Amino acid sequence: MKIRELDYRIEYVPADSPELFVEGEQRLGICNYLKQIIFISNDLTTVRKRRILAHELTHAFIEAYGHYARRNSFDAEDICEFVSTYGREIHELTEEAMR
Repeated sequence: MKIRELDYRIEYVPADSPELFVEGEQRLGICNYLKQIIFISNDLTTVRKRRILAHELTHAFIEAYGHYARRNSFDAEDICEFVSTYGREIHELTEEAMR
């Protein structure tokens, strides 16, 4: 899938996959910016996969659109602006990927 000029792909992996561990902590999903891959645990219900995928796509959008450096200082206005600008596209990509 295309996020800005970047081609991302989604991979569903076992819950114990090394791709889902960050500093020894297990995650349900990971957005790997360098590889442009979103890893999602395949041991989740469809509802949880959708939620985790939307979350990880949001990380990808934050990085792709140049907001990564400010990610720890977003305030309410920044979040509202981000959602109003990219929310629909994140939702559409999530639904497309879940088909």
